[in-house]
Amino acid sequence: MRKFTFLLCCVMLLQLFAGCSGNNEEIEKPVSFYYINNEISYNSPEAVISDEIREGAQLQSLEDLLAEYLDGPVSSELQTLIPNDVSLLSCVVNRDTADIYLSSQFSELSGINLTIACSAMLLTVHDFSGVQSICVYAENEKLDDKEAFLLSLDDIVLVDTVTSEEPKE
Repeated sequence: MRKFTFLLCCVMLLQLFAGCSGNNEEIEKPVSFYYINNEISYNSPEAVISDEIREGAQLQSLEDLLAEYLDGPVSSELQTLIPNDVSLLSCVVNRDTADIYLSSQFSELSGINLTIACSAMLLTVHDFSGVQSICVYAENEKLDDKEAFLLSLDDIVLVDTVTSEEPKE
């Protein structure tokens, strides 16, 4: 009876180990999706915007990437400012600029929220395709009183290097 109990325990232990090893899926083609931190910190390049790494093997185009991006972050530590009902209408790349056409609900964003949301989107698109700027349109709507919102990598400042503590005299 003891041998049977010992054998049963070994079999159950093996099943436990086998079950745990199946959860370690290795990412074949990592893609960075950038979103806004729930808790903002300071003096760090990841203070406002951070990335989460996802599997990108299924992403065949920039449109595939953006469609998945609009679903929002997986991590509970990140958030998106883009309204839930925004959908991608199309995306066209001209040289180093991606023209991104979104549904009209995207026009709900304005000011700093529009800038932060587009910055996170640009970082995501840049890492995937190498484009240097995005021009975002909202269907039949204006974005901050303009037909489109244009943003380039040169416009994004992740760390304030201009202001620093100056010695007191």
